[in-house]
Formats: sequence, structure tokens, C-alpha cells
Amino acid sequence: MKHASLAYLDHVRGQRCAACGYPNAQPHHLRAVGMGCNRKHPMKRHFTAVPLCAKCHREVEQIGMKKFAERYVVDLYFECLNTLADFIWKEQSW
Repeated sequence: MKHASLAYLDHVRGQRCAACGYPNAQPHHLRAVGMGCNRKHPMKRHFTAVPLCAKCHREVEQIGMKKFAERYVVDLYFECLNTLADFIWKEQSW
């Protein structure tokens, strides 16, 4: 069975961009993973990932979260919480 944090990253990849709505999002970690860490290993920081398309992902890395949030009128922490809640809801075996 896949570790929950890695399954969460797969879930994030299946979402639309939290800023512009474009499909095929990639995970943007709100709490940076950092160089030297293997992103393919399970870690708690994966749960801080929010879905962003490649363009928006590059942009937030270049201009920073505050300017990005103002430009797109988006709260990335709120979007992360919603994405995580959606993942937890879907993972439950009701």
C-alpha cells in the first residue's frame, strides 16, 4: 500500500490549478521540501502541497506567495486545507 503522503501527492496531481483552474496540476509545497530531500519518500511536508499548473507554479516560486495571492486573489493555505480535506474524504471507506 502506498504511504498516505505519497497518495496525497497523486491526489493533488489530479486536481485543477488552485489559481487559474487549468487541469494537470503539480504539487507546490507551501512548506518547502528543500534541496537534498528525496521528494519520492514519504514525509509530512507533502501534506502542505497545493495544486498549481506549471505556469502558476513557476510564478509563485519567482514572485513569492504574498504577491501571487494578491495577483490571483487566492489563499493557498485555504486551498491546501480544502485539497487535504477532499483527499481525506475520498480515502475513507464508508
